[in-house]
Amino acid sequence: MKPTDLTVGRGEIVGLTGLIGSGYEELPYLAFGARPATGGTLEVVGQSAVRLSELNPRRAIDMGFALLPGDRNGPSGVSSLPIYENMLLPDLDRFFRGGRLDNGAMKREAVRLGVEFEVRPNDPQMKLSALSGGNAQKVLIARWMNRMPKLLLLDEPTQGVDVGTRAHIFAALKAETAKGMSILCASSDTEQLAEICDRVIVFARGRVHKVLTRGDVTKDGIAEACYASVQLDLHPGAENETLGTN
Repeated sequence: MKPTDLTVGRGEIVGLTGLIGSGYEELPYLAFGARPATGGTLEVVGQSAVRLSELNPRRAIDMGFALLPGDRNGPSGVSSLPIYENMLLPDLDRFFRGGRLDNGAMKREAVRLGVEFEVRPNDPQMKLSALSGGNAQKVLIARWMNRMPKLLLLDEPTQGVDVGTRAHIFAALKAETAKGMSILCASSDTEQLAEICDRVIVFARGRVHKVLTRGDVTKDGIAEACYASVQLDLHPGAENETLGTN
């Protein structure tokens, strides 16, 4: 990833895309401290700037960030664990009673979230691996939405899900941005980006090629910008890499 300047506004959905190997898919992981960075800073309004090289997932969560990786069977969820544990793993501290974990309270909370996010079947004791791809994704989105993050980082959030699940995920994302959540969504799906994004940033050779806004955020407009990027001899960007969210 080359030096890049990127800002995400409060309540804004910013899409990241480009051709394979263009580097856009690295941004959510760098912003969460899940991949090492050699330089740059991350700034959040009301908080001190953080060097990306010093950022880690625990610190990112404390800053109000959440990451949903693209691999549902890898870092996103634990397929061998039940739904309620997958939903509430980041919130275990809330369910300790007298030094013991209150599994009953966790299951009741998981049922509530299952209703809200339309998980089917809504059985908190089922293993994540027993669900369809779309319902597993709902479980994992519910996990992070329940924490009401300031910035939600997504990598291919609707890959491999059915049309109904896709529509439900889009509605949930838009509902949360209406409350002030900011979203950074890396995706190769131009139709998805056109439907949910306020801005789309197209990458090429590890740096920003073009920023699409308003009427340019269409399926055809995004695809055209992606393919046009291979014709350009890009110029070096700014010397300092900065990620910002307000």
